[in-house]
Parts: sequence; C-alpha cells; structure tokens
Amino acid sequence: MKHRLYPISLLALACGLLCCSPQAVPSNTEASSPQNQVFSSKKPRQPYQAPAAGCWPQRYLQHLLVGSKKSHHFAMERLLDLGASAAAPIAEEIRVNKSNPAALGYLVNLCSALAGSHVSAEGEVLFELLGQKQPPVVRSAAYEALAELLPPDPNQRTLELVRLEQESAPRIAGFRALAKYGNHDGMQFLFQLVKGWLESADASLANQVPGQDAWNALLLVENPEVAFFLQRLESLLPPYLSLEAYGVRIDLGETDLAEAIRPFMNAEQYPSPGTRSLALELLAELGDWDSVLAARLDGANKVQMTLVGVLRRPDAVEAKIGQDLLEEWATNAPDPELKYQALRGLLERGYSNRLDPYLRLAREFPLAKGSMEALQVLGKEGIADARTASILIPRWPYCEGNQRIDLLRALTRTGSMEAANFLLTLALDQEKDPEIGHLAATILANFGEQVVPLFVRLWRERPTLNTALSVVPGLGRYPQVPAARDLLRELAASSVVDDRIRRATLEKFPLIFKQQGFDLLMDLLQHEERAEIKVFIESILNEYY
Repeated sequence: MKHRLYPISLLALACGLLCCSPQAVPSNTEASSPQNQVFSSKKPRQPYQAPAAGCWPQRYLQHLLVGSKKSHHFAMERLLDLGASAAAPIAEEIRVNKSNPAALGYLVNLCSALAGSHVSAEGEVLFELLGQKQPPVVRSAAYEALAELLPPDPNQRTLELVRLEQESAPRIAGFRALAKYGNHDGMQFLFQLVKGWLESADASLANQVPGQDAWNALLLVENPEVAFFLQRLESLLPPYLSLEAYGVRIDLGETDLAEAIRPFMNAEQYPSPGTRSLALELLAELGDWDSVLAARLDGANKVQMTLVGVLRRPDAVEAKIGQDLLEEWATNAPDPELKYQALRGLLERGYSNRLDPYLRLAREFPLAKGSMEALQVLGKEGIADARTASILIPRWPYCEGNQRIDLLRALTRTGSMEAANFLLTLALDQEKDPEIGHLAATILANFGEQVVPLFVRLWRERPTLNTALSVVPGLGRYPQVPAARDLLRELAASSVVDDRIRRATLEKFPLIFKQQGFDLLMDLLQHEERAEIKVFIESILNEYY
C-alpha cells in the first residue's frame, strides 16, 4: 500500500508532471530506453472487473476500506458526487463496522460521506454509532454528520449524548450539532454553560468549563429565539463577545443596535484594534455611515484596513460612500497594502483612470524609477485593465531574469487574449530560454477556456516531451472543453508519441476526468494493442475505479 498522499486537485496534476525540470527531462529526440520499459514498473495485477450497474457506491466504499491514500481521496469525492444514491449503502457499512475496532478510520470516512449524501432519514445510524463506546475521533465525525443531516430527534438524543461528553473534540462537534438543530432545550443547555463560564471568578474553574466552545456554538444558532439568550448574557459579556452577540442579532434582523455599538469605536476605552474593527463592520452592516467614516481618524492599521473593506461593500459602492477617503488613501496612504486596497476600491467603482500613473511608469519598465513598484501593483489580484498587456509586452526586450518573471505575472492579471498569444509565442520558442518558455505555458493555463486552442496549437507545432509537461496540466484544467478532451485522449492513445507522455497522461485521467475517466480508460483498454500498456491501464482502473 502506498503511504504518500497526493491531493486530488489540478495542483497535484501540475506537480505530478512538473517534478522534473525541462532541462532534466530528455526530449524525445534523445536516445531513450526501449518503449516497453516505460510501463514495466507497474506490476501485473488481476484483470479489472467493472462494477455491476448501480453498484458504484459499493465499489467506492471498497476503496475507502482498502487502497492507496490517493484512491481513498478519489473514492470520497465520488461518493460525495453520488449524493443520495450512496446514502443507504454508506449507512449499512456503518452498521456493519460500528463494533469493529480496526475500522476507526473507515468509520470516520463513512460519517463524512454520509453527511455529504444529505439524506436526513439515514442519520438514524449515527445515533446507533454514538450509542456505542467509540473513540473521540469517531464520535466527533458522527456529531459533525448529525449537524449536516439533522435527522429527526424528537427525544433530544443529541442533547443527552452531548451532556455526557468529556472529551473536547467530540464535545465541540456535539455543541455545533445542537446549534444546527437550534431547538429551545439545546440553546438553554449552551446558555447555561456560557453563563457559568462568564460568572466564574475562579480562573482554573473557568478553564475547566467548556464555556468558550459553548459560546462559539451559540453564535451559530439560526433560530431567532437565540437573541433572547444573548440578551440575557449581555451584562456578563466582555467587549468582543458583546459585539459578536450584536452581530448575530443583526443577522437575525435587528436594526436598532447602532447606538449600543458606537461606544466600542472609542480607542481610549477599547484599545484593542480587533474590537474596534468588529464594531466598524457591524456599523457598516447597519448602514451607520457617519460613524463608519469617523473611523478615518483611527490610527490603527487594522481599523483602517477594515474601513477600506467596508467601503467596498455593494451598498457603499452604490451610494459612493467614502469616495474622498479612498482617493486620499489610494494616493497618500503610508502603508502599501492600505494604498493598494483603496486603489482596488476605486477600480471597483469604475474609476479605471486611477491606474494611469502606474501604467505610465510601466511604459518605461524596468528602466524608470518607480516602474518596478508600478508593475507589482499591476500584478496584484483585482487590478485588471485592458491597456496593461499592450503596454507591458513591448517592454519584454528590456527585461532580464526576475524582471521577466514579474512581467509575466502582471500579464496573468489581464486575462486578455493579447497577453495569452504573447505567452504562446514564448512557449513555442523554448529553445532560447526553456525556463521562461515553460513558465509562460504554465501561466497560460490561468486564462480560462479560451486558451484551449492555444494549447492545442502549442502541441501541434512543438510535439515534445517538454511541451507535454505544460500541455497536459494546461488542458487538464478544462476537461469540459471538447478540444481539450480530444487531445488528452489522443496523447493517451497514440502509438507514435513518446511513451513517457502516454504514461504521464494516462495516470492523470482519473484526476482530470473524475467519474468520466472510467469510460475513457475502458475505451482505451479495449483498443490498446500493447500488452504492457493494457496492464498499466488496468492498474489505474483497479486503483481508482
């Protein structure tokens, strides 16, 4: 059994193909080993047997019980995709294994999978599981699943089970389940724990009572009745917790709390920037913009950042609240991050001309003073302008080393086809600078479905192993596009491409195509003529499907 976990994601796809640098991987014009040696490392296994119709849940449950960590992760994803159709088999597996001390990890995964089915009626098995003596990790998973499924609980079994909990992790999970149920008795239980915690004068006792955990759960309750319990605690709450309680009450529809919240903006009385920042967010939620804008005089960076953040709210943007403040800080803020966030706020309001000073400096990159700082701004998230690509691309001949890398990153934010085509040009010309060419092709994948034809062209014009290191993960981002799907299948099936490309493509099929990878691999298996490649495809099918 393999023991290393490679997350099922496109990042893992890229990592799998990019583990060797372009310089370290011989091109297919170099001498290579006999073709069959590329696939010989996979030991022959039993012939693959596809599951019977309607039995995919059972097959993926087998992979949760026995298999590599990669296949465990893949099986969990597929069970979540199957949703309600997998609920009954999962519940049955919990019943079968609930007394098996060797199945702890399996039970945890089963609870998570059952929660993802969203079939409340199957939640009864969780009460059966919690009714037995189980380790904390299993009880935690069962409570977390209860919080998602909320099966019928007329006798308040969840509350009675949570009352008995002594371990921290399952108790916290149980509190959250009570919060999700949101019934009166559960709220009363949490309230009493919080009240005892706040009233305790003995610090050691306060640490023993799970009051903080109960408070965190009480804040999650969506039943409007929770406001009654929060009001009863109001006189006992320290400043930050008071504001958290006000936040819940605002979410529940109370609109007359601004007067109670404004005093928390007093820096002398409440020196914690975190407390004042939370008060500021709540005042913005209430639309008390005069109080919000008064915070411009607060010198704490955290408060200033929060102020810029609330001025980017849709209601603030629509009413043009704080326009002058954003203008001032976008130009003169001493903190670079505050300056950037204020600029971003202006751009979101449609003031694209506020980028003009940075674009002017970028026209002289990297020679002009301040042009590097301008490029860094243009490369930040949320800073996109149609003019950027046409300004930066002509500066390429003047750049070298890291300057080129910084310029490519800035081009990524543009999302323009002009930038994408420039990246393709660099990728096609990898002989001059393999590292830059490879980086350009990697960045190209971030431009969306529109770049699939560019990746196809890259492969057609430069069909090398190094190109495949970029093309396969790039196309793997967009398996829903027919052209991407077709080329990936071509690379996996072709008898003329380098076997290393075939292998690298085949082993990524489950990660790229998910459940659809099964049909694609079965089709490839049926039409493959070479025995060693058939064995390799069957090994992938056995591992994932």
